[in-house]
Amino acid sequence: MRTGVRSQPTRDSEDETPRLVAISLGAGIQSTVLALMADLGEFGVRPDVAIFADTGWEPPHVYEHIEWLESELSFPIHRVARETSLRERVRAITSHTGHEGFLDIPVFLKGDSPAENGIGARRCTTQYKIRPIRWELRRLLGYGRKGTPLPGSAEQWLGISTDEVIRMRDSDVQWIVNRYPLVDAGMSRRDCIQWWAERYDRPLLKSACIGCPYQEAQRWVETKHRYPDQFDELVFMDINLRQSGLRYARDAYFHPARMPLAKAVRMTESECSGGRGVDGFGNECSGHCGV
Repeated sequence: MRTGVRSQPTRDSEDETPRLVAISLGAGIQSTVLALMADLGEFGVRPDVAIFADTGWEPPHVYEHIEWLESELSFPIHRVARETSLRERVRAITSHTGHEGFLDIPVFLKGDSPAENGIGARRCTTQYKIRPIRWELRRLLGYGRKGTPLPGSAEQWLGISTDEVIRMRDSDVQWIVNRYPLVDAGMSRRDCIQWWAERYDRPLLKSACIGCPYQEAQRWVETKHRYPDQFDELVFMDINLRQSGLRYARDAYFHPARMPLAKAVRMTESECSGGRGVDGFGNECSGHCGV
C-alpha cells in the first residue's frame, strides 16, 4: 500500500491554482471501476488519492474489497472516519444509552394512514461521508480546521453513472469541484459491471452500510444469510428503536415495509418475486453512498 500523494498536485494551466484530484471511494461497483479506470489513465489525469470514508458500519465484504484495491491501485487509498462510528451511535440510541441528538439514519415512520407515512431525517451521509472526506482534503491541501482553500483547489471524482444522473450535484463549497468521469464517458452501471467482468474473476458487490434503511429488500435477506450475527444485531436495534423513548421513533422501522425487520425479511424470503423492494439511493443526492 502506498502512503502519500504526489508532492506537487496537478495545476490549472491558466491560473496555476494547485489542484488535488481525489476519488470519493465507496468501494461499490461504480467507484471501484472509476478508480481502476483512472489508474489506467483512461480519464487523462490520474488521481492523487482515493478517500474511503469508513462509517464503521460497512458489511465485511467492503473491508475485504478495500484491502484488495489497496494492492491494485498505484495511488493510495486514505481511510477516514469519525471518532464514533455510525454503528456505535445507532446502537447507543436504540439501546437506551444515548438519547442525545438524532438517530442520523433515515428510518421509515408509520403514520395513522399511508398518506401520513414519512421518512426520518438523513444526516448519516453528511456526518460520516462528506465531512470526513472534506477534512482529509483540507489536510492534504495543507489546511487544518481553519482557513479556506482557494477556489478549485480540490477536484473530487464521484462514481455516478449515466443511469443515476439525477444524483449529480455541483459542490456546495467553492474550493471543491465535483467531477463525474463515468457520466462523461457515457458509462452506465451495467457498463461498469461488464467492464469489471471482462478483466477480473472476483465478485463486485454494491456498497452500503449494513443497516442502511435505503437498501433493497433482497439485500436485507442477503445480510441475514451471509452475516447472521450482524443481522441479529440489526433486529435488536430495530425492536429497541421503538422502545428508545425518542418521540419520533415510537412507530419507526428500519425496513420500508414499516414493520419489524425480522418479519419483513421473512415475508421477502417467502415471495416468489425474489423480494423486490425500494432502492432509496436515488434520494441520496450527494453521490457518496451506494457506489
